[in-house]
Amino acid sequence: MTNLKSEEIADQLKNGDFPTRLTILKSLSETIEEAEIVLIIEAMGDSEWQVRKEAVAAIAKAADKDKGPIIQQLLDRISKNDNVGRRNAAADLFVQWGKDSVLPLLLNLKKVNEDTRKVVIDVLGEIRDPRAIPSLLTDILGTDSIEETSAGFADNLRSAALEAIGKIGPPEGVKQVVPFLKKENPLLAFSAIKALELMGSPMATPHLIEIAQEKMFKRAALEALGVISDIKALPCLLADFHSESENIRRVTLKALVTLGLKQKDENRELFRKLFREVYDERDYLFLAS
Repeated sequence: MTNLKSEEIADQLKNGDFPTRLTILKSLSETIEEAEIVLIIEAMGDSEWQVRKEAVAAIAKAADKDKGPIIQQLLDRISKNDNVGRRNAAADLFVQWGKDSVLPLLLNLKKVNEDTRKVVIDVLGEIRDPRAIPSLLTDILGTDSIEETSAGFADNLRSAALEAIGKIGPPEGVKQVVPFLKKENPLLAFSAIKALELMGSPMATPHLIEIAQEKMFKRAALEALGVISDIKALPCLLADFHSESENIRRVTLKALVTLGLKQKDENRELFRKLFREVYDERDYLFLAS
């Protein structure tokens, strides 16, 4: 551990030049004192990204510390919206701590301000711990659960929650996401499509086929169907392969290739058979171009 006292570390981190600030943080050992944690949190808002990165590394290696209070300190600090760099550094730290971050973050999900709540939701999605699902469904996606937020921001939070649930990916999540496939709210509909794509469950196929009939959502839905690669989506994809829109044809072609490569045995033969039945000279010219 550095021989400097906390007061000296504070002065060097605040007034020292870039190499000095970096060296100070690198010199800290795993046995960081409580006073030094406060200083490192301050350094996580440094003007230089290398210093912010080193500050995250310094706290991340403090394995002997209770992470809950540190997470609480960071959430309190970034809720003041004082520094974008510190907010991003805090998110990076939470993700590095992984499952150890989940419970403290969930406890604060409804307590922090809007911007910080968005950070917490995104982090929970990156950590991908199923324990986050109930809170995301109830506290964010639940009816009127976040209506107290500013105009328009509630849907931003719901959009983030949908994609987080998609990343976590429980199969039962499909039925929770499907109700948001409503064209009346395009932002949430697109986020729901992305969430279903991330889950990759064939349970989503009929719902994606249905919304693919809507022009606004067609491209996103076709892309999701390709990723999921359920053979039941093949007729829908083949139909759009002859779309008058070249953009849609390209998206559909990519989806068909992905779906075809993932099929086995009789499904692969079925794919080839149905594709041959619709393939014509126009398709050859399109592919050649």
